[in-house]
Amino acid sequence: LMLLIFFVFGICLGSFATVLITRIPIGEDFVFSRSRCPSCAKKLGATELIPLLSWVMLKAKCKNCKTKISSFYPLSELIVGFLAIFAFFLESNLILAMLLALIFAIFYALGAIDFRLKAVPNYLLMSGYFLAVLYASITQINNILDSFIIIGIMVILKSTLMLRPRHQILEPMGEADSIFIASMVAILGLEWGFIALFLGALVQLFIHISIKDKTIAFIPALFGGFIVAASLKNFTNINLGLI
Repeated sequence: LMLLIFFVFGICLGSFATVLITRIPIGEDFVFSRSRCPSCAKKLGATELIPLLSWVMLKAKCKNCKTKISSFYPLSELIVGFLAIFAFFLESNLILAMLLALIFAIFYALGAIDFRLKAVPNYLLMSGYFLAVLYASITQINNILDSFIIIGIMVILKSTLMLRPRHQILEPMGEADSIFIASMVAILGLEWGFIALFLGALVQLFIHISIKDKTIAFIPALFGGFIVAASLKNFTNINLGLI
């Protein structure tokens, strides 16, 4: 029963994450503006806003103009729904599991927006970091200091790289990536946060070699590394003993 409750909670979060992903890139209000069909702009009714079910009942078409509705919407809701179940397995405390599911939804939205724009909104990024710090303050308060240290290291590293002649270096890691890494550390701790960073960097390197694009979004790869690292930390008996 709890799995079903968390799944429903997750797909509702996924619906909101989808709103963030689709509206933020075009500068549209996502708090007070009602959802509408992207084709005919008709405002959607209550029966058209049920996560997953509405897309199925409407047969993936707008009720008004019959334009095909992208499968991105139910897919995002499904992904965040499964992320919520993942949060339930990671955290035995139900309130903390719900907080973790909310953080995952924000991380997913950040990854999708970064993939589309190669940039993320600061307010959403800092919201994710604040919630990660809140989670750490309840579960492992030492992780908060570790996350601050990570931000400090990234700032120093970027400042140092910027002092060198531009033709000698690649573009250094952006502030958004640094904050996202600090968010991962706040949740996972320093050791597993570095593992998540390493895994994300591997994914990023593979993508870079495959498509030869210098402007690749890093946050989606980091989020993938984060999920794998969280799984290894919580579902295996691996003891790193690094720090």
